[in-house]
Amino acid sequence: MRHRTGTRTIVVAFSSSFLLAPLLLAQPESIIFGTPSGPKFEVASIRPATREEAMRSGHIGIKRDPSRIDIGCWSLKQLTLRAYGLWPSQVSGPDWMDSLRFDVSATIPAGAKPDDFPGMLQWLLLERFGLTAHTETKNVATFALVLAKGGPKMKPAKRDAGAVESDFGSDRIERVGRALESLWGDGTELGVKSTSTEGGNARLEFTQMPMDALAQFLSSYLRAPVIDRTGLEGNYEATLEFSLADTLPMAQAAIASGGDPSASDPLGTSLFGMVQRLGLKLEPHKASIPVLTIDHLERVPTAN
Repeated sequence: MRHRTGTRTIVVAFSSSFLLAPLLLAQPESIIFGTPSGPKFEVASIRPATREEAMRSGHIGIKRDPSRIDIGCWSLKQLTLRAYGLWPSQVSGPDWMDSLRFDVSATIPAGAKPDDFPGMLQWLLLERFGLTAHTETKNVATFALVLAKGGPKMKPAKRDAGAVESDFGSDRIERVGRALESLWGDGTELGVKSTSTEGGNARLEFTQMPMDALAQFLSSYLRAPVIDRTGLEGNYEATLEFSLADTLPMAQAAIASGGDPSASDPLGTSLFGMVQRLGLKLEPHKASIPVLTIDHLERVPTAN
């Protein structure tokens, strides 16, 4: 099955020195594409999965130790985002990338480092799903996460000698991946205390939340890139409580109009209202960013 949207087709990979997310918009030329480098998974089992089965079994998200990686019910879109450190709006491909889901269980080669994981996923997509793609620069709708009047209302994170510090470094591939992995996985890096979704409302408590990770979290719900422009360093305690039903329509309306999304949220029930309670604000704007355009991708993976 082919999905053609461009004339130049190459295998994709990212430079290991990818820039911080706020600099991405200003310097898209820093992206380098080519054949993946570094180690591959020794053995990888890929099985079709469904949301229904995953909800029954609880096999959702990503777990990793030094010798194995286990991914439950991830779509091809999610695998691509994790492999290349992208926002959802930075991947253009067939609609079924979102609907086709897989369980992946793979053996990590001895001596591999955590930084090697995105590259191993790139090899998996290339060799098992035949991924080829090219890049285009597009003007897309984004949100800037900025300080609201009066400044932040979050408490700085407490230092705990036994806690795992969140250090996202300077490599955007690993920064984005670790942020998303911590949200979907065991949550140790961001200090997740509790999560719940009841009656269409989400509530999450974090004890070690850096602002770049918060921007990635917000992006996953707004379905648009969110750029951290708060200038805040370090980690914070943050409780995120908002209506799932109210959030996406308001985000779509703000993107379409370019207006203040909080203006249509007088009760402050959406994610936009939640952000304001943290002493922050989301402002819509347009930005030119690189987009990964899929040229070819197989629905069914080849054998190991």
